Amino acid sequence: MITPRNLFLCPLFSSGVLFLANASVSRAAEDGTAFFESKIRPVLSENCYQCHSASALSQGKLKGGLQLDTREGIRKGGDTGAAVIPSNVDESLILRALRHEGDLKMPPKKKLGEAFIADIEKWITMGAPDPREGSPSGAKPADVDIEAGRKHWAFQSLSGSVPPTTSDGSWERTPVDRFIRAAQESRGVEPNPVADPRVLVRRAFFDLTGLPPSPRDVAEFTAAATLDFNAAWAGLIDRLLASEHYGERWGRHWLDLVRFAESNGYAFDKDRPNAWRYRDWVIRAFNADMPYDEFVREQLAGDLFAGSNWDTPDKAARALDLVTATGFIVGGPYTTQQTQKERERSRYEQLDDMIHTMGTSMLGLTVGCARCHDHKYDPIGTRDYYEWAAMFADVGFADVGVDLLPDVYRDAKAAFDGAHRPLVLAREAREKELLPGLDPFLEEQTKPAVPVVAGPWQVIGPFAAGDFNAAFDRPFGPENHFHLDLNASHQDGANEEPRTWQARPDWKDGQVYNDVLKGANSAFYLQREIGSPKAQSLGLSVSGNDGLKVWVNGFKVGEEKGGGDAKADELKLSLPLAAGRNVLLIKIANGGGDAGFYCQTLLETDRVPKTVEPVMKTSRNQWNAGQRAVAFDWFKTHDLPWTALHTAVVSHEQEAPKPDLTLTYAAKSKGTSYQFGDNTYKVFHLHRGNADNKKEEARAGFLRVLSRDRASRWLGEEEQLTDPQWTVLRPLVARGKVTKLQIEANGQVTASGAPAERDTFLLELEPPATPATTTAIRLAVPASQTSNFVLSRISARWVPGAGEPRPLEIEKTVASFVQAGFNPADVLVTTPDPTKGWAISGGVGQHQELDLILKAPQELTGGRLQIELAMESQWAHHLLTHFSIFVTSAPDVREWAGKARPRLPAGHVKPAPREALASWITDVDAGAGPLLARVIVNRLWQHHFGKGLVTTPSDFGTRGERPTHPELLDWLALQLIEGGWQLKPIHRLIMTSAVYLQGGGPTPGGLSRDPENLLYWRQPARRLEAEAIRDNLLAVSGKLDAKAFGPGTLDAYSARRSIYLTVKRGQLIEMLQLFDAPDAMQSIGHREVSTVAPQSLALLNSPAVRNWAADLAKRARPDAGIPLPEAVETASLITCARSPEAAELSGILSFIERQTRARAGNAEAAFQDFCQLLLCSNEFVYID
Repeated sequence: MITPRNLFLCPLFSSGVLFLANASVSRAAEDGTAFFESKIRPVLSENCYQCHSASALSQGKLKGGLQLDTREGIRKGGDTGAAVIPSNVDESLILRALRHEGDLKMPPKKKLGEAFIADIEKWITMGAPDPREGSPSGAKPADVDIEAGRKHWAFQSLSGSVPPTTSDGSWERTPVDRFIRAAQESRGVEPNPVADPRVLVRRAFFDLTGLPPSPRDVAEFTAAATLDFNAAWAGLIDRLLASEHYGERWGRHWLDLVRFAESNGYAFDKDRPNAWRYRDWVIRAFNADMPYDEFVREQLAGDLFAGSNWDTPDKAARALDLVTATGFIVGGPYTTQQTQKERERSRYEQLDDMIHTMGTSMLGLTVGCARCHDHKYDPIGTRDYYEWAAMFADVGFADVGVDLLPDVYRDAKAAFDGAHRPLVLAREAREKELLPGLDPFLEEQTKPAVPVVAGPWQVIGPFAAGDFNAAFDRPFGPENHFHLDLNASHQDGANEEPRTWQARPDWKDGQVYNDVLKGANSAFYLQREIGSPKAQSLGLSVSGNDGLKVWVNGFKVGEEKGGGDAKADELKLSLPLAAGRNVLLIKIANGGGDAGFYCQTLLETDRVPKTVEPVMKTSRNQWNAGQRAVAFDWFKTHDLPWTALHTAVVSHEQEAPKPDLTLTYAAKSKGTSYQFGDNTYKVFHLHRGNADNKKEEARAGFLRVLSRDRASRWLGEEEQLTDPQWTVLRPLVARGKVTKLQIEANGQVTASGAPAERDTFLLELEPPATPATTTAIRLAVPASQTSNFVLSRISARWVPGAGEPRPLEIEKTVASFVQAGFNPADVLVTTPDPTKGWAISGGVGQHQELDLILKAPQELTGGRLQIELAMESQWAHHLLTHFSIFVTSAPDVREWAGKARPRLPAGHVKPAPREALASWITDVDAGAGPLLARVIVNRLWQHHFGKGLVTTPSDFGTRGERPTHPELLDWLALQLIEGGWQLKPIHRLIMTSAVYLQGGGPTPGGLSRDPENLLYWRQPARRLEAEAIRDNLLAVSGKLDAKAFGPGTLDAYSARRSIYLTVKRGQLIEMLQLFDAPDAMQSIGHREVSTVAPQSLALLNSPAVRNWAADLAKRARPDAGIPLPEAVETASLITCARSPEAAELSGILSFIERQTRARAGNAEAAFQDFCQLLLCSNEFVYID
């Protein structure tokens, strides 16, 4: 009934929700404990316990009398008072200490990160939930009994429970009711009869679609139910389950669990522009009723299931779906602004987020508690936690592109390659012709420069762009025609007037010209001819307002983005001139205002490029292959025929077809694990250090791993190798640190060229059974590796059984492979700085390898081969993952080294760690399948009844609540599994039950014997979630945009459904926050329902709600001639799915009459007032 009490939201929504209080407190404690264990305890343990714990007290190191390792200790505080006062941020001294306010500073030397301080503040606001027991003392905590924990009900196999028999089966409709009714009978509680059809149709619509029924929907169901209720109800449920809005409704529930957002969070809150594809994947999965076990597996390891065979559109689309699903893993908050010192801790925080989210959303367990110690209450040890961490350790995150038209791209690429190859061959042929002229050219560079003749400047522009970046990046017409044709014209788009070159003979070298180029957010081009009597290098000093690029004869020699006016000597370049005519082209890109430039040529300084200077300072007869290659690359730019060929190649490359990439923000595996059999060599010893200074030697037949700490020590654990196979890569957990078993390498290419600390790794190999004089070594970075490192030294030697070690000649290196004619795609090695050695860069979709051939003066027998790899280790605690060494002594080793690839023998592929995890978590017989099924059917029950059979839906452990109906929970889980893990049949089973269909009135024995409704004798009233309230407002006003899928929006007034609003962690939609939408920082299993004055004030005073009320009024009364009682009935049907009763109608008409007088006779505005009150009523935001 619409009455004055329930017509308005303030001061309370409804007194009828008070019975939910106990369950809400329980769930709040559950979520708060999970937050403490994942965000607070690990940081306290790592940074504070050494001075503020029972252990510090026992060692005489306790500071300030403060112990932070128990709940009582942190609340009692130390010498200065209570460290934490629950829900009181201002008086909690720990926040002042963490912020370094006044004399309180903790830690004393350096503040902890702002992210943790924000977490502490949030935790205190939540009431400082803390499960730690004990008093502040030096007493040792009790040991955790893992075996006892495994006997907990949630970790047992599913019981084959049979629906019980009840004394009177007349109320029951499905087997579900027999479980419910048996419990009610044991307590003397009677259930409710079936609710009114209008109540039921509204309940079903909101439960399955999150949208209200239309008056037509209500009328049709009511009429059909009068004839055959069961058929009408079953038909309605089937229709709603088939609706595309079902996935939007239930997808939103899942997004709560997986803390979905479209930005990183924290202070900088960087956007994730393609994360919305995961949201769409979830919606589509629910709509398609994807089997839940498949739904889980794809989210954990979809990228691994995707494979690499995407050669048809269907396979590519499927691969995109599989990759997109892994957005689950990487959806958590992550700060991108880190110091080098914070990087490792941040990575562990990210791994913890992955583990915690998987545990709470899928398994209903607070696994994060095991990060620092064995779980105190559940059978989860620290080793279990770090095994899970190892399974996620190879996960990065990126915008992953998938070509949805691979066959089209493949055909176009083949045609392009056929046309492009002759250009490349012509350029290579010219390089061979040039090679003999290298030494004479270098000799000339030591002589003084010869004067040149420069022609007048020519200018063309402006070429308009939307902004500076577009002006700088976009190649306009002159940029594609590197020749001095003063008659050429260029235009910017079909509707623009052609622009022609204009001579400026008045522009002189060495003079600054500001504001001479007119046009904001535009590009200008300047060019001039320079005649040189010989091939030589000259200096060039150039400057432009915001950005510039410089070419000589079509060869780019430099670019710079700057700011401010043009000025002298801003950018100095080496200008390679060929003998005869040269063309200098300068592009100046401008932001706001007009632009200017400065140019000075013919300088004696900066004649030699910075990359060539170290080479020129070394005697040419001492150059290695890399130094000679650098000099040759510079020499080629002085040859006009080569430059023309090179320009043709580069210009043609711009026409190369590009895949039709669809980007999605997803997990990105760094590789998989393999075992190789039939190796000619086996690993004998692996050392950190060199051959003369071995450190922590590993035993023969074993491999050991490096820790991820700054000291890079060997850990004590060893991995035995099975002869003749050896493990290339396998995850290990050692001393709480995630590591990789492999040949470890490390380092970064640095731009500064400063000396770097070096780490040397020694690989010792036993000789083959058949003596050989050559051995090839291949160092391979697998296809998905993206790290870079530099090998600064490679050496090899033979250690005989007796006598001195003999060095081996490195016969071929990468540079020589390239010069010898091998396809660079086979070698793929870049040399960013040849003075630092050979560089290997990882890429996507290809192997990048460094091949060496080691030649011995005689057959090597009776000893060992040693190869030393020295590399930069700027961040020694960050190990390069997935770096493998393959060894062979094939008879024709030279042929092998350039072309062959190691192949995976059949039967030797190990499942990737996450693939194994995905299989285990869904395995009903030998894995977590029973628990997985229990948790999800409980969540379905929860969203149909307001609470689950387990009222702590994300904590099925010993600290969570026990199920009110354990046999029913197991029976539903078995129905799910036996039904192929499909969720829609479980919805149907629940929603056709008598327990779901019942009303919400009082019954005999109900309130007195079961005030918390644990026996489900009534259907409780439930407030709609924030998104459903907003969607309801849009729907009844007739303004809802039902468009599905695609990028979201931050516009809070958008007409799209709320699930399509962009979830930006630092810019959440205020209205949704007001009605308890989560902040997407952690997994949320159950939203809290608050009742505060700002909610009612927002609906009463919001301009948006007023506009929606006006739209509702127009729907209900499009014509002023419609009688007011009829319009009131229509508005009530639209918003509440029922007509007002006679007493209600009388009160409403009186209210409208009063408002009409108050509004000076404006009846339309008065009716809008009534419509707005409907939108503010309890009945509008609650479902019965």
